[in-house]
Amino acid sequence: AAMVLIVVRFLLELFGVHSFLSNGGPVAIVISLVIIVIGALTFILDFDLIERAVAQGAPRSMAWQCAFGILVGLIWVYLEVLRLLGYLRRS
Repeated sequence: AAMVLIVVRFLLELFGVHSFLSNGGPVAIVISLVIIVIGALTFILDFDLIERAVAQGAPRSMAWQCAFGILVGLIWVYLEVLRLLGYLRRS
């Protein structure tokens, strides 16, 4: 659901449509906070995957997949924090 919301918000911003999802109002701020929390919680899943892979003796190629998952999550949270700071600066 969060990814659908992110894609819808991205497409609306791409075509210049300003909706309640990206206007910096209270709803947009709450949505950004929820997405930041979801993004931060994905780190728990990523590190759990790494621990299980090491415990089960996964091949070295698995390290790249785990590192990519952490990188994607980090970029996702970073961009969402920047978006939230932009909302807070406007209001």
